[in-house]
Amino acid sequence: RIQQPLRGTIEGEYDFREFVAAVERWMRDKGAAIEDVHRSALERRGFEEVVVHLESGGERIDLPHGLVADHSPDGRIEEIRVYFSTRPLTGHRTERPPLLAEDPQLREPPPVVEYERALATGDAAAVAAAFEADGYAREPDGAEAVHRGAAAVRAFYADQLAGGGIELERCVLVEDGNACALEYNAVQRGNGATTPRAGLTVYERGAGGKLGAVRIYDDLAPPGG
Repeated sequence: RIQQPLRGTIEGEYDFREFVAAVERWMRDKGAAIEDVHRSALERRGFEEVVVHLESGGERIDLPHGLVADHSPDGRIEEIRVYFSTRPLTGHRTERPPLLAEDPQLREPPPVVEYERALATGDAAAVAAAFEADGYAREPDGAEAVHRGAAAVRAFYADQLAGGGIELERCVLVEDGNACALEYNAVQRGNGATTPRAGLTVYERGAGGKLGAVRIYDDLAPPGG
């Protein structure tokens, strides 16, 4: 089974083959190239990040993609959940419903807890304080949308949180050394939204123990956007 933002659920051999063939044709038509960012394959679950470089409507798009894969005990893939912003491809964001249930027992690394607590309260300064001095946050809409350093990070989150906090229902955490991927359902208070939306964020711990990188894969809209 594959969960994909634009196609929804692809399940069973026939639909899977059709999906793969359609994606291959689409990638050839768009002249797409794949750039690896991070990959982690653990015993029962793994995550991967890439940037898909392609041509669309005469413009070059560098679109980040993240995915989490669940494995069976014999190592076969059971489900792949794919996350990316649809806006660069379609011109609008996809209101993606939750894919997973919240896990109240999930425990995250301390810098991630600090970051998400500040995100929920809408405190941009506290969010920025969770980062290393040279840490960065990357938006989901494009690989070039990177905000690095305390001032840039604070300005980015001040815009994102202008109307209120973003609360995360934590569902699945995949940890690999200094990097971890969190699948969540986000409730974005800033736009008056109360319906949870599925998303993925990858966190990397920096040398000083704070966040060195936050790479976001969801389709939440900034206030008014």
